Amino acid sequence: MWIAFLSVCSLAERLYSGNGAAPLSAWDAIAAEAAAAPPTGYSHAKAALEMRPIWQAYYQKFADWKPPVPPAPPEGKLSGLVGTPTEPRFPLTEKVWPAKPGEASVCLWEDDKLAAASFSIDDNNASDVPSWEEISRKYGGLKITWFLISGNIGGAIVPGRISSAGKWEMWQRLLGEGYQFGSHSVTHVGNPVLEDGWPGPDWECAESKAQLDAGLTGQRTKIFARPGSATKAFNMSQEWRPSIEKYYAAARGGSGVPINKANMTDYFDIRTTANPLTMVSDEPQKDGWHLGDLFKPESKYYRGWATVFIHNINGGPDLENNPSPTTASFAKVFDFYNSHPADLWVGFLADVALYGQERDTATLTTDAADPARIVLSLTSKMDPAVFDYPLTVKVRLFDGWKSVEATQNGNVVPAEFLMHEGAPYALVKAAPDKGQVVLSPGSP
Repeated sequence: MWIAFLSVCSLAERLYSGNGAAPLSAWDAIAAEAAAAPPTGYSHAKAALEMRPIWQAYYQKFADWKPPVPPAPPEGKLSGLVGTPTEPRFPLTEKVWPAKPGEASVCLWEDDKLAAASFSIDDNNASDVPSWEEISRKYGGLKITWFLISGNIGGAIVPGRISSAGKWEMWQRLLGEGYQFGSHSVTHVGNPVLEDGWPGPDWECAESKAQLDAGLTGQRTKIFARPGSATKAFNMSQEWRPSIEKYYAAARGGSGVPINKANMTDYFDIRTTANPLTMVSDEPQKDGWHLGDLFKPESKYYRGWATVFIHNINGGPDLENNPSPTTASFAKVFDFYNSHPADLWVGFLADVALYGQERDTATLTTDAADPARIVLSLTSKMDPAVFDYPLTVKVRLFDGWKSVEATQNGNVVPAEFLMHEGAPYALVKAAPDKGQVVLSPGSP
């Protein structure tokens, strides 16, 4: 009873602290939990107590740390769509086909796909990297976002755990292979106690971004995943949202309904799940819990964005025969992804989050249109220095066009020619606020 009382008191203090920190008294509850644990076997409470002096020593290196000032976006621009939407940002429709030559619209998803999906791995789990490289190849180049805990990469805090944290050289190789990285904080809420020297949530967010960007050549960390803690008194990251919004363009949240509504996505609490069994189940599921809902017009999650994540594999690259039903279900998820190439955009989390915010705030106008050329202007409310992912724009061409070429600000950009119900169209990829887009008929 005394242990339960301490836990409740610790929870109450934490919920009303308002600074994203655990109270010093949390250690009392952790010590009591450790004392009650069996003498053999792993105990999260015992591990937290053993790590406490290590964290205290690490935090001393940042005793004089000051929060960096986030870059200010240009006047009239936003650094992110903050806040949880309470109503749709725009009406959700079927695919739009502009009727008149020169008319254009921004596609809901890249390449005018019906819906979107993403996959990520948390907590580094560096020993699984060779298996995931094999899995990625098996599923046609699966786009994996690794959310990295930055502090111990290279064994900077606990050398004995480098097999999980990985080395900078390996992550640099993966970056060169085209994978994407996001931040999962510096410490994964290892000891979020101010009295022990923890610098606070601004530090967890800004410093992890700085460590990743400095440690990996070519890395620009734009997305964050909130960490959780097996030590319940340290589950603080739900209070870090103000800090996350300062330093990132988007953030993935925890488990829940794994499909985000396309016109009501909370870009700083992107929904996901680590248990995708229901997403590929043969049994009926609640709306929003099955990947098939992405393609059902009657679903509230029609044309949405599904995301799933995993920690470690526990069994190697043969997902189909993994002894864990949950892990084995990821094979069915990836099969679903690959079986809908015409309808599903499988994108990196940051790319989809950037696209969505640009799309939600975009303005597209036709500046000129005649049989010789079509000129468009594409802008958004987002900071173009960060939100530089190309949007897909669908343009109704003139009837005589048999092909299409496109430039933006004088530079060639991807353009696909297609026919729909006897009329010519183009899908053009252009970034907002990067100059006019000019389409011409191209060579016959």
